[in-house]
Amino acid sequence: MEGDDLDEFGGVLSFNRPRQLYYTADTLVWLPGNEQRADRLAGEALTAYADADSTERAFGGEAGARADQSLARIHTGDLDGAAEALRPVLDLPADQRNAGIVASAMRVHNALRVPAYARTPQARDLREEIEQYSQVSVRTALSRGR
Repeated sequence: MEGDDLDEFGGVLSFNRPRQLYYTADTLVWLPGNEQRADRLAGEALTAYADADSTERAFGGEAGARADQSLARIHTGDLDGAAEALRPVLDLPADQRNAGIVASAMRVHNALRVPAYARTPQARDLREEIEQYSQVSVRTALSRGR
C-alpha cells in the first residue's frame, strides 16, 4: 500500500495498522490456500493491538483477529491451536460479548461441524463451550433490555 494525499481525509474507511492487519486476516481466512498467511497476519494484528495506545485498541477487533486465527488453524487441522487462539475470546466477560464477537465465535463453531472434525472430542468440546458462551451473551443482552 502506498499512501497519497487523499489519506489525509480519513473517514470511515481509514484504519489504523492493527485494524488493517485484522481485516486482511479476516479476508484471507476465507480464501483456500491462505490459511498460514491468515494465521500469521491475525497474530501480527494481535501484537499490533497489544502495542497500540489505548485510543487505537478495540476489544472487538482483537476478538475478531483471535477468531480468524482460530479459523485458520482449524483449516490446517490444528484443533489445539484453534482452541488456544479462541481462549481469550471465550474468557471475555458477558457484558463484552457483543453481536459481532458472538458471530465471530459462531464462525469457529460452524467450522468445527465439518465431517472431518464433527465427531472428534476436541471439536465437540469447543463447540459446546462456544454454544454456552453465546447463550450467556444472549441472556445478558435480554436482561438489559436489548
